[in-house]
Amino acid sequence: MWEGGKDKPDLIISYKGKEALLDWKGKHSNRWIMNERAYQSYLDWKDKMNMPIFIAFFLLDEKENLNDNRVAVIGTHTPKPSSKKEWDKNRTVEFEDSLPVFTKAELLKYLVA
Repeated sequence: MWEGGKDKPDLIISYKGKEALLDWKGKHSNRWIMNERAYQSYLDWKDKMNMPIFIAFFLLDEKENLNDNRVAVIGTHTPKPSSKKEWDKNRTVEFEDSLPVFTKAELLKYLVA
């Protein structure tokens, strides 16, 4: 199903015949960031597959305990370019703190809309 060379979400989810793509992001800082290349690729997948794409962010502490979680919907929540490159030299985009909490209800709101 996936084309070579493009970033791809982790899995397909479905509910009552409606499908979406979901990608997981584990973070240790409270910045909701992702690779700019992946974001652009996900915009392309959203258009090509005509389905929502969710980015689930999980904020972990130094002992890998879950401190927070948020969800961004590609095409609905628009990130801004990060002000600097990350440690791995990749450009990133950053979503604002106002992202909703990652819950079933939040997913369903966009999945069955």
